[in-house]
Amino acid sequence: MRLARPPAKPKREGTIALINIVFLMLIFFLIAGTLAPPMDRVIKLIQSGTGEPVPPPQALFVREDGSLSSGGQETSLEQWLAGMGGDSAVLRLFADRRTPARLLIETAARVEARSGKPVRLVTLKAQP
Repeated sequence: MRLARPPAKPKREGTIALINIVFLMLIFFLIAGTLAPPMDRVIKLIQSGTGEPVPPPQALFVREDGSLSSGGQETSLEQWLAGMGGDSAVLRLFADRRTPARLLIETAARVEARSGKPVRLVTLKAQP
């Protein structure tokens, strides 16, 4: 008399390894997200129809009254340019949407004249 062999159990997938990887990625992104300096919370960025968002690690912020800040601290143009150390080929300028256009253009021209580098105005992409 022959007995039938019991059917082989399917191999279990290693879901623990997958959970560990997802957890490590979560930790990484939480830490990486807190390393960038915060944006000035007083600033309401200008919106545009096109463009890609740019992280603001060493950006210069122009407030509504024309004062300048970087990394959440009020600064002067000379202090900011000295802190840049010539790292960037293009300078990023963020502006409060309530900043008068004349003041924004004057500030961008001053930054470009003093640094000798092109200035890019960073805006938010308009939501449809």
